[in-house]
Amino acid sequence: MTIPKLFWSLQFTKGFQRSYRNLSELDMWRVDGFIRNVIYAKDPTHVYHHTPCVNCPPDFHLFGLSDNGLGSKGIEIQLWLQKSTNTIWFLKCRLAKKP
Repeated sequence: MTIPKLFWSLQFTKGFQRSYRNLSELDMWRVDGFIRNVIYAKDPTHVYHHTPCVNCPPDFHLFGLSDNGLGSKGIEIQLWLQKSTNTIWFLKCRLAKKP
């Protein structure tokens, strides 16, 4: 079996770590799965549905996890894809606010 190549290194801000601890165990498990998988994707924006951050510097994205089947994302993760160093900075995660 071929071992996939790690494409990204990971960095976690204190804000992400703090907001991660406020999630339920099930939501932490979902975020952990996203983190385990995103490091192998050369361009995560092509693999995962995301929203570019309009008022942010380039390459800031908001990813939604835990879709309920109706398009409502349960968890939002904001990250910065620092392409010059192949580093993903996890900035914040939170439960999505339902409209």
